[in-house]
Amino acid sequence: MVLVWVKGKVNLVHKELVVEVINCAIWVVCVGVVLEALVHIVK
Repeated sequence: MVLVWVKGKVNLVHKELVVEVINCAIWVVCVGVVLEALVHIVK
């Protein structure tokens, strides 16, 4: 499933691929920060 998604992304224009990766990285960081905050709130 992930490999198919990656292959589809690689077929895009390189600049679009870079934007996708950056957006994904930002999203992951945001989720990590939110989860970290929730853990501290729960504790």
